[in-house]
Amino acid sequence: MTDQWQRLARVAALLDLNRPEEAVLMAQEAVSADPENVNALCYLAMALTETDPSAGVKASEAALRGAPHDPWAQRLRGWALHQAGFEALALEQLKAAVAADPLNASARIMFASVVISSDLPRRLQGHRLAQAQTYVDEAMRINPNDPDAYFAQAALDLINKDPLLAESSARQGLQIAPAEPIGHQLLGIVAQERGHTGTAGDHFVSAAKLSPRSSTSTELLRSLRKARPLGKVAFLV
Repeated sequence: MTDQWQRLARVAALLDLNRPEEAVLMAQEAVSADPENVNALCYLAMALTETDPSAGVKASEAALRGAPHDPWAQRLRGWALHQAGFEALALEQLKAAVAADPLNASARIMFASVVISSDLPRRLQGHRLAQAQTYVDEAMRINPNDPDAYFAQAALDLINKDPLLAESSARQGLQIAPAEPIGHQLLGIVAQERGHTGTAGDHFVSAAKLSPRSSTSTELLRSLRKARPLGKVAFLV
């Protein structure tokens, strides 16, 4: 393995460990070693999106300048735009990513994630929610073993006020990836919707233990303890 690939493998490992600040430094080192390397720029975009989404957008755009039709770079730009607060641009970019790589499930799930986490009222989201559901259905057909598709479906089920289906979808995802915090968060939300606060708290605590550096589970626990409505569905820790 070359030094460059070792650097990029280290970036991926650091991101898996939820250590984005260190990942940024390693990715910057990789880009400095080869400024035209699209993979290095993509890894930098991934890491920066976790710490500075606006910088993540710029890094993904640098990758796209080197490879304008690269589906990974397109997905990364879409997600960075979402994290930076540019919802409409993010959805437009993610739809382009779907078109660029029709057999990849990731851009479809990302699109659904953006819609699910939107602050727009549901009455203004009709078309987007329908598109998100279509994309999630397609993602499940493309890759039936992708847990994120089932977690996205669970979140859509919650938006549609169907906690039974939401629980079933979340459990399907957890069968594939039992250590994914989002699955436990979703089960906690389902329990809270049903008024089972003790069970909800147990699920949120489980999620927090699986991802101690994430603030999402802590916020869900705080909401539970204060008996506040959950508001928008939490999605993607």
